[in-house]
Amino acid sequence: MNNKDLTVYYQNVRGLRTKCLELRQSTLCNDFDIIIVTDTWLHDGIFDAEICDDRYDVFRADRDLASTGKSTGGGVMILTRRTLGVTLLVLDSSASIKPIAVELIWVSLSMRVCGSHSDLIICAVYIPPEPRIMSDNINALEEQVLFVNNLHTNSNYLVIGDFNLSCISWENDCPLFLKKGPKEVQAAGMHLVEELEFINLKQFNFLKNYAGNTLDLCFSNLPLLICDNHTPLVNVDRAHPPFTINITDFNKQPLRESFIPRRSFYKADYASISENLSAHDWPSLLRTGTIEEAVDVFYDILYACVDKYVPLRKSKPSRSYPKWYSSALIKIVREKYKAHKRWKKYGNPTDYDEFTLLRCRERRVQKQCFNNFTSNCQVNIKSNPKLFWTFAKALRWGSSYPKSLSMGIDKFLDRKEICDGFNSFLKTLSLITIRRISFQKTSLMG
Repeated sequence: MNNKDLTVYYQNVRGLRTKCLELRQSTLCNDFDIIIVTDTWLHDGIFDAEICDDRYDVFRADRDLASTGKSTGGGVMILTRRTLGVTLLVLDSSASIKPIAVELIWVSLSMRVCGSHSDLIICAVYIPPEPRIMSDNINALEEQVLFVNNLHTNSNYLVIGDFNLSCISWENDCPLFLKKGPKEVQAAGMHLVEELEFINLKQFNFLKNYAGNTLDLCFSNLPLLICDNHTPLVNVDRAHPPFTINITDFNKQPLRESFIPRRSFYKADYASISENLSAHDWPSLLRTGTIEEAVDVFYDILYACVDKYVPLRKSKPSRSYPKWYSSALIKIVREKYKAHKRWKKYGNPTDYDEFTLLRCRERRVQKQCFNNFTSNCQVNIKSNPKLFWTFAKALRWGSSYPKSLSMGIDKFLDRKEICDGFNSFLKTLSLITIRRISFQKTSLMG
C-alpha cells in the first residue's frame, strides 16, 4: 500500500441519529479517502456538519418517510475527500427507473484525479429486507445499474451496499444460490448477480457475519483488496461487519490545493514606506474636494505603498481543527500522520507501531479534550454563553461551500454552476434596481 492507493471505508451503521458525534470524532482520527455508510436513518433535521469535519464533501440519500410510510430507517451516505473533487452523478429521471424503496446515490470521481483512463463511478445502495416488495426493488436496481453502465460504458465501477441477500452464499469467490426465503427474491437475486457479472462487475466481499451470511456486497470491475476493519468508526452491528477497500490499480492525484496570495508584512520595507509617505504634502492633498474624495486619495497612496514595498507570498490553506482541540492533541495528530507517511513510504514495522501508538493516544486525548470542553461550556454557560453557541453554530452550518443550490426551477450542482447562478441572480437584481431608478426619474420629470 502506498500514498497513491485509494482507501475506502464501508459500514452499515444501523442508524446514525445517536451516533453522529461518535462518527464525527472517529473521522477526525482517520484519513480515509472515501467513507460509505448505509442504513443511516438520517433526516433533514441532521446537518452535514454534525457528521464530519470540512475535509469531506457529504452526499446523502435519506429515506423519503412520506412516500414509504415508514417512521425511520434506511438511507445511504458517501463522504469523499474534498481534494478528490467528487461530483454527484445526476440521472435523467424520465429515462431511468428508480427503485421504489431502495435508497441509493451515484457519485463520480474524475479520471484526472484517478490517474486512470476512465472515471470511477460509485453507487451506495441499501435494499430494505421486505419480502413483499424486495424482488421488485432488486429488479429496479438492476435496471438502473445497467442504465448507468450503458451511459458510461468506459468507466470503472464500485457498487457497494447492504443488499440483504441471505439467499446467496459466497464461497471461494463464487456465489452459491440457496433455496432460502421467498422464491421471487431468490430469482431476482440470482438474476442481479448474473447481470452484474455479465458487465464485468465482480463481487469482492466474502466477510461473513455472526450467522454466516454476507449481506454487504461490493461489486467492481477493478482489482480490490478488502480486509476486515478492527477500528470501526462507530459501534458494529454484528450482522454487518465493516471493512476497508484498497484500490491499488489507481495512481491517485488529488486536485491541487489553491494557493492564496497574501502580503508578507514581516518582510516589508518599512523605511521606504515611511520615506514615501513623508514625501507627500498631506494638508494640500486632503484639503481639496469632499471628504469622500479625500479618503479615496489617502487610500490610493496607501495601497500604492503596500503594492510597491510589501512582497507577496503564497500561502496554502491550513487544516482547521475543532474548537475543542488542544495544542497537545494537534501535535499528536501531526506526529501520527508523519509516522503513517513514513510507514507507507518505507514499510518499516517500527513506523507502523509508532503510528498505532499515536492513534490510540489521539483517541484517548481527543475524548478527554471534548469532555473538558463540554464541561467548561456547561459550567460557564451563564458567564460565557458565546462559547456554547459558537460550537453549536459550527455544527449546524459548518464552514464549507454547499454542494448544490437551487433558484426557481434551476438547480446548480457544482461550484462553477453555483457561482454562475449567483452571477445571474445578481444581474437580475441590478437590472430591477436600474429599472426602478429610471421609473422614479421618469415619474419626477413627468
